[in-house]
Amino acid sequence: MLYKSIRTFATSHPFPSCSQVKPNNTYSNIDDENEQKHLARLNQIKKELNSSAVQRIIAEIERAAQGKTNIMHFLLNAVREYATPGDI
Repeated sequence: MLYKSIRTFATSHPFPSCSQVKPNNTYSNIDDENEQKHLARLNQIKKELNSSAVQRIIAEIERAAQGKTNIMHFLLNAVREYATPGDI
């Protein structure tokens, strides 16, 4: 029954093709001044990054993930220390 409902929806509500979708470039139009401010802030964060704290938190995440502990608290701590998604 669910399959029939999904199939009916998909055929009666077609998705637009790629040629019909217009790109929205509003997010990529950053002027030079704002780009420089953003890069300066990013470089400042990189300088202040406490890599030993990030490594400690990643180790905590790994230990917690071995058991049945909820790791959300550890993930939030990693983000607060500016751990990258690649680190996590």
